[in-house]
Amino acid sequence: MISCLTRGKNRLLEIEGKNVLQLSKKFGTPLFVVCEKHLRENYKKFRDLFISHYPKTIVAYSYKTNYLPFICNVIKEEGGWAEVVSSLELNIAKKVHVDSKKIIFNGPVKTYQELLEAMKLGVRLINVDSLSELKKIILISKKYGLTANVGIRLNTSFFGPGYNKFGVNEDDALKACELISKSKNLKYEGLHGHLGSQITTTKPYKKLIKYQISISEEIYRKYNLSTNFIDVGGGFPVRELSPSGTKKIPKIEEFAEVICSTLKKGIAKTDVKPPFLVLEPGRAIVSSPIFLLLKVIATKITRNMGKIVFTDGGINILPLAEYFRYFKYEITPNVIRGGKRERVQIAGPLCMEEDLIGIDRTLSPIKEGDILVVSNTGAYTISLSLQFIKPRPRVVAIDQENNVKVVRESESVEDILKLDKGY
Repeated sequence: MISCLTRGKNRLLEIEGKNVLQLSKKFGTPLFVVCEKHLRENYKKFRDLFISHYPKTIVAYSYKTNYLPFICNVIKEEGGWAEVVSSLELNIAKKVHVDSKKIIFNGPVKTYQELLEAMKLGVRLINVDSLSELKKIILISKKYGLTANVGIRLNTSFFGPGYNKFGVNEDDALKACELISKSKNLKYEGLHGHLGSQITTTKPYKKLIKYQISISEEIYRKYNLSTNFIDVGGGFPVRELSPSGTKKIPKIEEFAEVICSTLKKGIAKTDVKPPFLVLEPGRAIVSSPIFLLLKVIATKITRNMGKIVFTDGGINILPLAEYFRYFKYEITPNVIRGGKRERVQIAGPLCMEEDLIGIDRTLSPIKEGDILVVSNTGAYTISLSLQFIKPRPRVVAIDQENNVKVVRESESVEDILKLDKGY
């Protein structure tokens, strides 16, 4: 069980010492609860581990994982950079006053207006995803007299698991550098590569870094351009969410040692100046500090599924429970009752057969009105939540002084309808 979720008086659940039942009564359910101290500890542990192995490390938090402004601001206060993929996320970074020189702009599709906005702001790095995107940057730089620091995203699909639609191959990377070398307003800065999500082995990172170093040497040899940033993206796993039966999953310490030693050894064999190592963690930082409180609305017995426990929050706010059935979110009842444990299905309130957040769970007897706590709900929940059938819920944070404060209000019907016209 996560350290900030414990059982207190009468064996009832507490989050950072706050009674779960009292939280649910005061703020309603569904309810996301953020543990600020745990969030800060996660970030600092991750950062310090890598810096201890490679001092020139930059940690740029992946906004898409959870761009709740409260969370982005906490990470900014700890010195974290922002990794954004859209104008929306870029503006959230501006709202929480992230220094523009600490913003990295990624993403497979950056519109003309988004590129213009990023260049006017003077972000530290734009990682281009295609030659056509680079040509837009060149046009903008000429038209408006703007400069830009650019990196090149490499396609990593051949490393596995990888993504096929992102980045460019080696030939296009070299073509990109040729175009950059001829531009007065653009500066080549580095190479980016993202391997995927929930990477459960260190091997792909070793392959990626060796590939990046090899290409950086060729870029320097052909165009005299130095690679100042080696960006390996994110993908670091949350062990508690990994598929059952997965072989031993390395700890973050092991990822840090392998990534940093591979980079140091690779650079030592070249004349290349040691670059900055950029990491873009998301889930590894925000998954465990956030919990979801759900209320049991009804239970029933069916012929095929046995006992179904219906709650007031489903895959509208826990979308990965549908996308990736192997995600085993830990679901803990607030009350532990005596009697035989039951095999149950935990369902949400949506009119969808797929709306199941816990399949074949064995728990102590559950009754209507009970509160269930879902752990590791910080990643791809709030930012990926759907306004489908139900309004999205309130978010509270337990701050460093152990005070509870609302950091996002729940949606109202008025909020949902305020953009609509003609009725």
